[in-house]
Amino acid sequence: MLLSFTVENHRSLRERATVSWVASRLDDHDHVRFPTAHARHGVVPLVALVGPNASGKSNTLHAMEAMVAHILLSHAERRPTEPVPVSPSRFGPPDAPTTFTCDFLLGDVRHHYGFTCVGEGFLEEWLYVWPEGTRQRWFHRHGADRKAWYFGPALQGAKARIAELTRDNSLFLSAAAQNNHPQLTPVYRWFADRFEPPAAHAPGQRLVFPASPLFEPENRERVLRLLRAADLGIVDFRIESRRERPETLGEASASRLRSAAAEPELPYLSRSDDPKVLVLGHATADGEVLWFDEDQESGGTVALIHHLHALLPRLRTGGVWVVDELDRAMHPHLVRAVLDLFTDPASNTGRAQLLFTTHDVSLLDHLRRDEVVLVEKTADGGTALVPLTDYKPLKRDGLRAAYEEGRYGAIPRLGSFAHAVAEGR
Repeated sequence: MLLSFTVENHRSLRERATVSWVASRLDDHDHVRFPTAHARHGVVPLVALVGPNASGKSNTLHAMEAMVAHILLSHAERRPTEPVPVSPSRFGPPDAPTTFTCDFLLGDVRHHYGFTCVGEGFLEEWLYVWPEGTRQRWFHRHGADRKAWYFGPALQGAKARIAELTRDNSLFLSAAAQNNHPQLTPVYRWFADRFEPPAAHAPGQRLVFPASPLFEPENRERVLRLLRAADLGIVDFRIESRRERPETLGEASASRLRSAAAEPELPYLSRSDDPKVLVLGHATADGEVLWFDEDQESGGTVALIHHLHALLPRLRTGGVWVVDELDRAMHPHLVRAVLDLFTDPASNTGRAQLLFTTHDVSLLDHLRRDEVVLVEKTADGGTALVPLTDYKPLKRDGLRAAYEEGRYGAIPRLGSFAHAVAEGR
């Protein structure tokens, strides 16, 4: 489970900013909290980033994605002479380093991992572990001088040899995993297996996948129940091979399907796979089922199905699902139904977690205070993350009403659009 994520000097996040899943003692809603010895009140299943446009919500998700990408790719896929891809804040010194840290549970053992980097390489990297509640420093990397690195006695294996193989532009954790280090490879795999990055799709994109949990026979009835519960008018679905599609498709659909293999950047799609098309069945008044392609479905329907594609495995196996604008194209009631999948232990059997951004302030009355982080634009154009638990509202105050009144900040300060476009003003 993920306990917290911290970033400093990434895009608009110039100052140190933290997103925490550690629950408070508040009893706002009867949402599940995952018990652990490392958090007195447990760990919450989800965190919502709430704030105005251009406040830095997407940058926060990008920072988490960037950290995972450094871990997974720095040693295996980065060329020896290639710079480290960094996005330092333009609101601070241009040569300031970027720092990422993460606290998480592997099993029920707490791990604290982090690193600092600039374009020329990684300046510092560390890993602390708490087996049986006692802190152990497994390693601490200092710059390019391998003699300055520290390896704790609890870290076994070929440490010095792997350190020699670690380039300035790669992480020691990544190099250790590539060399099958027995203690560090599971840490690397936690990041590789437990993070679902922000979806690259937009509502209206085609429902084409080479493979999906939606297509697994054991999931069929569950997917159907979810689609029917969403009140979309869907009573059935089927999967068709893109290569075997009849040529009776509408011109727009046929054109997009023919070009699908030429767009490898689309999620779940590659040139070497046989993409499958999801076709949805709607019932008529006399009981007949009419089949519709994705270009005939609403943006909300397409968005929900893409979400189901990502979240169904997470609910079963655990991990962190990251979504930018979860409420995009979907009705607030439908968004709350998706959140309920995480906050109900009957559906979230894998203890999955969610980090999402939203503009739907009605969700504030549906979430615990420790599940909300306010994203505020600072006076110098940067971003500040403020947990809603920093505020002490009266019990009679609704969180949504108090937020819309501006009591917590993180709300747009709009001028008059009408005056802006009126002639002569």
